[in-house]
Amino acid sequence: MGCLTMHEVAALVAEEFEVSVEDLRGPSRRRDHAHARFSAQALIRAEMGKSFPSIARFFRRDHTTVVAGVARAAALEANDRAFGAAMARLRAGVRFANMPVYRHDGRIRFQSRRAAGIRNEERSAGC
Repeated sequence: MGCLTMHEVAALVAEEFEVSVEDLRGPSRRRDHAHARFSAQALIRAEMGKSFPSIARFFRRDHTTVVAGVARAAALEANDRAFGAAMARLRAGVRFANMPVYRHDGRIRFQSRRAAGIRNEERSAGC
């Protein structure tokens, strides 16, 4: 398994929130679409380390809109139990998908990047 792309993270979020990826990237301001969009932007920023301008290009928005969306996701996560639980599930899914797979004695083994000794700089370069 390798690093996820922004589109793959958006697809995970869309599935969790029961919306389409185009709803996330589109102009809709409906609450369910906006909350899903905020969570996708926050996950991409936190778990992938992408810049606000690159996230904004993916979501077809201005980078200041993404900054506000990431802040809104943090506020929702702190104040809304359902949103917080969804974010926890999504974070776990993204982290699991980004784990490298190592073969040892013919078996597949999952190992975290920290345990594998991979530094953040190496992770970013490989994604």
